[in-house]
Amino acid sequence: MLRLFKRGQAKSLAAAAELVGVSSRSVQTWWQLYRQQGLLGLLALTPTRQISLSAEQQQALLAEAATGSFSTINDMARWVAQQFSIHYTEVGMWRIARRLGIKKKTARPRHVQRDEEKVAAFKKVSRP
Repeated sequence: MLRLFKRGQAKSLAAAAELVGVSSRSVQTWWQLYRQQGLLGLLALTPTRQISLSAEQQQALLAEAATGSFSTINDMARWVAQQFSIHYTEVGMWRIARRLGIKKKTARPRHVQRDEEKVAAFKKVSRP
């Protein structure tokens, strides 16, 4: 972050946040820490949210998600726990799914009194 400001690549904290790939609030916190404690304070800062899954494990999770075998985030968390012995809460698994670009599948709504025979007959008559 400091290097971005020194080189002139970032003109504001928001621009630095976008370039680094974190929220503006994180960069504000880092800037405040730097102003209070200097470079040593920044270097002592440890990451708070890391994905515990390795790159290979993430690829396996993406492949399994592509098959459509997960109906809920908890299903995904159970699968990760069984396969890799890494346990996540529902919120933690949701964050990982979001980072990896996994989106939940939702079914189209259907009326409770829907008659499949009438739907099939309608499709045969209405479509060429």
